[in-house]
Amino acid sequence: MYTINDNPELLAPDIIEQVKQFPTGVISDVMSGNGTMGYRIKPVANGMKVAGTAITVNGRAGSNFMIHTAVALAGKGYVLVVNGKGNQSVALLGDLITRAAKQQGVEGFVIDGLVRDVADLRDIGLPVFSIGAVPAAPDREEGGELNVPIACGGVHVNPGDLVIGDDDGVVVVPRSRVSEVLEAAEKKKLSEEQRIEEIANHVIVPEWLRKKLQERNLLPK
Repeated sequence: MYTINDNPELLAPDIIEQVKQFPTGVISDVMSGNGTMGYRIKPVANGMKVAGTAITVNGRAGSNFMIHTAVALAGKGYVLVVNGKGNQSVALLGDLITRAAKQQGVEGFVIDGLVRDVADLRDIGLPVFSIGAVPAAPDREEGGELNVPIACGGVHVNPGDLVIGDDDGVVVVPRSRVSEVLEAAEKKKLSEEQRIEEIANHVIVPEWLRKKLQERNLLPK
């Protein structure tokens, strides 16, 4: 048995374009680390970046039936986020599914599980984030759910959430917090740009640290 719910409404294109300005580190910072997936989930190739609306996939352990199903029903603007059930013996994703997803317009995959055909995945270029690779194939036994709340990389993900990934990893922003987080990220980005300029001008000690060191008489006031 399996359950297929409707795909969530896509986040507005202007939101996706805005979030692409920010590295995951900035988004993670303004969320105090909340929504940041575990360190093992990384892109299969350096330079891969993804931003889009989450379709959540909760398949049966060792089967990629629901991933195939999600690709068949997905389209442009969606990132497929997969609870891999902790299986570390088979690859849930390979080059064939990835090629099909790219043709469908899917923005990328985030899988708390393994992949294979890594060289091909790099050539295909569709962003894929996973915990590693193994040659062994999965089965296609039916079972699971599509577009239900899941866990991935230690993070709760709802269908429709904002998903951002880059070389550092993946961050999930709850849909209800997107506007608030992007506003804070813009302020954080400007602050970091100012700090970069200060360092270039030989202002080595940031203001927050200067005050603490002055309190201990380690720097002149």
